[in-house]
Amino acid sequence: MQVNADQVEKSILAAEHHLGVDTERDEKKLKLYHQRENADTLSQAEGLLKDLFMDVDKAKRLGHPQAHEIEKDVKNLHDRWVKDCSIYRELYSQVKTLDPKQKIDWGPLLDDKMRQLKSDAYGPKLPDVEKQMAEHNILHQEIEAYKDQLQPSSTSSKVTAHNQRGADLQQTVLHHNQYIHMAKKRL
Repeated sequence: MQVNADQVEKSILAAEHHLGVDTERDEKKLKLYHQRENADTLSQAEGLLKDLFMDVDKAKRLGHPQAHEIEKDVKNLHDRWVKDCSIYRELYSQVKTLDPKQKIDWGPLLDDKMRQLKSDAYGPKLPDVEKQMAEHNILHQEIEAYKDQLQPSSTSSKVTAHNQRGADLQQTVLHHNQYIHMAKKRL
């Protein structure tokens, strides 16, 4: 657990350094160099944080005397990671907003999430169930996060008629609500 926590700390520090460098470059209207590296670093930290949260739950169940301090430290690391992810999105999303034609095709994305929800049964051993529950919780959070993004400006439609786009959006929102319901049932 300590090794993972140390690696997350190193990843966060590296990301913060590179985000700082690219923020300075952005203010000077220069090319940003560290987007891919930051994405990889933050992604790696996310996986380790997931493992740390599972370890914290295990430590609490086993009655570890420092479980609450460990949980507090992991939550602090998570908060820093969230802050860095926010800075990342803010810094690098500017490039994406320049292309007004770039839209999200929600149908295939939500269908893929539905396949993930239906694909795995829990088990057969307790450690497998714990890992699967953690993965499911992350998937559920992703699906919940899509709700705010299901707006006409963020959806794509190949048909130009306004009424058709509205109907497509309503259908997508309906599918999203079905996925949320299914994800909650699995919890």
